[in-house]
Amino acid sequence: MSKGSGKLRTQIGWSSRRIKDLLEEEEIPKEKEIRDSSDVDELIHVIGTTIHLGEKLSIEIKRIKELERQWKEIIVNDSKELEKKQAIHQQVWRFYYNHERRSRIRGQAT
Repeated sequence: MSKGSGKLRTQIGWSSRRIKDLLEEEEIPKEKEIRDSSDVDELIHVIGTTIHLGEKLSIEIKRIKELERQWKEIIVNDSKELEKKQAIHQQVWRFYYNHERRSRIRGQAT
């Protein structure tokens, strides 16, 4: 096992970035748009897009969980790693909070 968590943190960062990109790039219609649509092909496309997005997110979440498991093993042997992990968790939560806030603001503007 490696001495530190640098490689794991990098991989977690990449997966987090992929999740961020997925959430920002996918254009899933709002519920009202779906309810008001009578175009069957459009609805099938929306369902397919949603399923595909869910699959991609699931892959990244599983990857992050496995990397976190490995990091916990490192933390057991090196308490300094816990401080690094806590700092990263604060950054991640800040991102998700800001992302959620931006999403709500965008939703109010439409």
